[in-house]
Amino acid sequence: MRKGRVQVIHIKPNRVRYLITPADVVEKSRAYRAYLESSLQFYRQMRDYILEQFSALSTDWPRNGSGHPKWITFYSAGEVDEIGHFCLFETDLQLFGVVDATRRKPSFGLSLRSPGHLDGSTLVGEAFDRLVVMSFGNKRSERKCRRAGCPIKRVFRL
Repeated sequence: MRKGRVQVIHIKPNRVRYLITPADVVEKSRAYRAYLESSLQFYRQMRDYILEQFSALSTDWPRNGSGHPKWITFYSAGEVDEIGHFCLFETDLQLFGVVDATRRKPSFGLSLRSPGHLDGSTLVGEAFDRLVVMSFGNKRSERKCRRAGCPIKRVFRL
């Protein structure tokens, strides 16, 4: 009320109605725009970072000369996973599968698998090349990968 964003109207002695003023509508619009700009900036930074990491992974990949695709599996689906899907279009990496303990909804047309389906370098009995942990600073995910028997040299963290 002191800032002029809310107007108070007394209806009855024990009732009050609050109305948003035009000044508050302007302020809320400004705040929402700032939030959207901040979110887009975060998205761009994450996209650039993930693309850089995927490029490094692809560059360091041992050459096998067979033309075999570079199969990767994402571990821990979420917002970072979704950005990672878009980044894959700019690399020579191929997404083999997605493993997540909590989400159940398909990820870009791929069925989500539970960590129990992960056994060493196979997912549901099919071999993949690298397991990419799609979360930042999540040591728990790394421990789960090790417990599943995935060789540490095949685990790539963002």
